[in-house]
Amino acid sequence: MKYIKLSFEYMKNKHYWKIMLMMIVPALLLSFLSTYSTTASFFTNFFQRTPEEWTNFATVFGMFTELSNRTLVRLALFLLLSLVLATVFAVAIGVIHKHMRTGRFMFRNIFKRINENFLQTLSTILAIFLLVFLFGVFMAVNVYFWFAVTKHTVATFALSLIFMLVLFGILISFATLLSLSCSYMVAMGKGLLSAASSSIKTTRKKFWSIVCAIVLPLIPLFAIEFGVSFANIKALSIIIDTLINTALFSYYPVLIFVIFYDLENWGREDLLAINKLY
Repeated sequence: MKYIKLSFEYMKNKHYWKIMLMMIVPALLLSFLSTYSTTASFFTNFFQRTPEEWTNFATVFGMFTELSNRTLVRLALFLLLSLVLATVFAVAIGVIHKHMRTGRFMFRNIFKRINENFLQTLSTILAIFLLVFLFGVFMAVNVYFWFAVTKHTVATFALSLIFMLVLFGILISFATLLSLSCSYMVAMGKGLLSAASSSIKTTRKKFWSIVCAIVLPLIPLFAIEFGVSFANIKALSIIIDTLINTALFSYYPVLIFVIFYDLENWGREDLLAINKLY
């Protein structure tokens, strides 16, 4: 809970609304391209599907990856979205890092921020997209396999749910161990592999604390998504996804630097009383 508290305390800064406002456009673009309710919809609508759908791997694959139709076009759109996200996050991370390092919250030199941090944020975003895609692939294989073995919808549902929880745990473990990679690249100028190695060594010290900081904010958000999946209204899904994306895009850049400064024992100038006035 320590890192969640510190992150939300930072986000109370009177200037932070500028970063949150900047996140709305990429959050909306991602909401049009993908939705968090994909997995939730799979389980809520599970027993409404026919056995023929579970024996068609292409159909199952499309349920989880959203790539069954116009695959090349959607991949191109995801790549373009990655560039937009990398640009926005390059600015946000540059502002947050400098604020913590100097105590000054400034949106000046935006193009300099992009030039300094674009490759770091792009590599991070592509890694996240890859992890999410692999989650979808493994879930598709999992569902297809269990139905092929059991030929029973209830058994497939139960085993798929168990496997999803295990897979989610593995995904979060990877995300936790690599969570400071971007911070090391931005703050210390490390290369990708060196930053990943440093992140793994550092995050092991407070592994469970970081897991809590990553997962706990997701619980109420995913509970909302689960409810939205029952409604099955596209416009509502886009609105909720946009709000959730904006919240997550605003929270996680702060979190990684809060953790980084704490574990590296760097002093945060933004916490000084004199700097809280500005």
